[in-house]
Amino acid sequence: MEQALNSVVLNVIRYLHNGGIAAHFLADREDGRFTVNNGKIDFAGDYLVSEWIVLTGSRLNNGVYMVNDYTAGEYELSDGNNPIKMITEPTFSGTVYRLVFPSGFVNVCRRIMEYGKSPHGDPAQKGAIISEGVLGFHNWTKATGADGLPLGWEKLFRSQLPPHSMFYAISV
Repeated sequence: MEQALNSVVLNVIRYLHNGGIAAHFLADREDGRFTVNNGKIDFAGDYLVSEWIVLTGSRLNNGVYMVNDYTAGEYELSDGNNPIKMITEPTFSGTVYRLVFPSGFVNVCRRIMEYGKSPHGDPAQKGAIISEGVLGFHNWTKATGADGLPLGWEKLFRSQLPPHSMFYAISV
């Protein structure tokens, strides 16, 4: 099963601080009581479409999301690519953190997501890097270390990520 962009974003954030959310990414927070109904959630804050948030305190919907739509006081969230129908739950006390990523961060996460895909369903090619060729054909090349084994995204993309020293933990 293909990993959604929000899962990759969360994994990269956790990698940057051994399991926590980076203070460097936090713009503000909203503590309150929230209700999930008909797949949408009622935040009091003023969140913009395409803004990333972290939801905590929910029994069923904790995670990293991108705001997809806002209608009549309810927010529809997405995984970064597709809308998510959140699991209905009673009102809960929680926190919403507004995230502001450094320039290009989400694009690096997209490239990491692509790195983990298998072309044409071939598991032997897992970990390949995509480069678009002429006429829409793709060239697939594995990045390998000195030992000839495929590199994990952590090593391959390390130089494109913010430094680790800016972070402290918020559990998600």
